[in-house]
Amino acid sequence: SVNSGQNPLTLVMTQNYTLSGTFQVISYTDGFESGGFAGTLPWTSFGTAQWMVQSDVSYAGQFAARSGIISDQQQSSLFLRTMLMAGTGAFRVRVSSEPGWDGLEFYLNGNLLKRWTGEVGWENYQFGVIDGVNTLEWRYVKDANFSIGLDAAFLDNLYLPLPDQAVAAQLSVAL
Repeated sequence: SVNSGQNPLTLVMTQNYTLSGTFQVISYTDGFESGGFAGTLPWTSFGTAQWMVQSDVSYAGQFAARSGIISDQQQSSLFLRTMLMAGTGAFRVRVSSEPGWDGLEFYLNGNLLKRWTGEVGWENYQFGVIDGVNTLEWRYVKDANFSIGLDAAFLDNLYLPLPDQAVAAQLSVAL
């Protein structure tokens, strides 16, 4: 067992072993700690009300993104269209909504990957991305009536495999 921050890490094997790599993100592409969407990523927001960066609810740090304040039969979407390397993206998500009806939908390149509804505490969500331009959308949607909880979705600590990233997690074996 080896726990190391070295990259690359070289191991000399003198007998047969089973290898597996576990990697931990130590920095995020966007944690919204600038207090807005003015970072290096090309964020856009559409719908009845725009997403915002706020400090009332966050996973870590001071800030997180929040869906726009909307009414019945409305939606608020946050988009990110950017060049990525093939790999795994991740983000923290929290939802407080009417269970079964209102909720957050996450789309990758137009395909619905996940939907959260009801009271969902902060959870880490991971998803695969392809090499090239990818479009990510977080869409908070309300049905025809009722509001429960904070009636919102929150996003924090986004990690994406950007092509200019200095360090990408890899496990390789050389003979």
